Order: sequence, then C-alpha cells, then structure tokens
Amino acid sequence: MMKKFLLCILTFMAFLPAIYAQEDLLTRIREANMPSSLKASWHQVKQSPLLADKLESSGKLWLQSPDKIRWEMTSPHRKVSILDGENGRGRFKLPSERDFKASVLESDIYTVTLVPLRRDLKQLFRQILLKVDKETLMVRSILLTSGEGEWTLIEFSNLEPGVRLSADIFEKE
Repeated sequence: MMKKFLLCILTFMAFLPAIYAQEDLLTRIREANMPSSLKASWHQVKQSPLLADKLESSGKLWLQSPDKIRWEMTSPHRKVSILDGENGRGRFKLPSERDFKASVLESDIYTVTLVPLRRDLKQLFRQILLKVDKETLMVRSILLTSGEGEWTLIEFSNLEPGVRLSADIFEKE
C-alpha cells in the first residue's frame, strides 16, 4: 500500500514541472495577445453542411484595449462591425481563462486547445484551436468548431501590436 502511495506521489512530482511549465506558457501566451492596441489583416473560411461551398472573406482588424474592436470585411463585400464597450454600442465582455479548459501541444508552433466549460459557450463552440507563433507568442490562426462538420478558420497576418490608433477608427461611418 505504501509503495503505491509513494509511486503516486513520485509520478505526480515528475509531472509537476510540466504542469507548471504549461501554466506559465499559457500565461505568457495570454499576455502576449493582450496588447494595448493591435492592427492586423485576416482571412476567414467558414464550412457548414448547410452550405454548398465554403464561404471565404477577408479584411482588417483593429483592437484598442480594453473593449474596442473594429472588424472590417473588405472581401467579398464591405462590412464594418464596431464593438465599443465604453459607449455602450455593441457592448461585449470577453470570456476569461476560467471559462475554458486549456492545453498546449508543441511542435514547430504551439497549438492551444480551448474547451468551453460554461454552458453558453458550449452552445457556441465544441472547441477552439489557437495556432501560436513560438517566437512572438502571438495567435496566428483560430479554428472554431461547432456542430457536426461546422467550423470557421480565421488566419491573421501583418500583426502590428502596440500600434498607435486614431479614436475615429472606432466611430460608425
């Protein structure tokens, strides 16, 4: 009995550095992806069994911490969505790390798997896969999986964290 107990303790202690290393890595990834401002280009592909073909779109993203986002689609047509929590337009609150179970796989990039824990988030997503650049720790793509055969892939390029943004970017046109 004592041998099994000691074996359990030793096994747990052997994995403890990996657990702490993964938590530290997740914290660093989270911090790297919370810049005071960000400008980026994006390309999105959406697949659903209800659609004959995949839907593709692309555009630009601007983010001003803590709660301003401009998501501008430029192709296949122009559409602008602005979320501004300060002025009450499009009020939103981002989920926190407590709302997901997270794990990281390492290869030439980091793959962070997020599984929703909250019921409302589970209704939206089965899981979220983040592809993270190992050098900058910035998210390069997001794969959102929903129901059977439904997914959305968003790839980011031309990432400019910490860029100076004009306030009028977040105004309705």
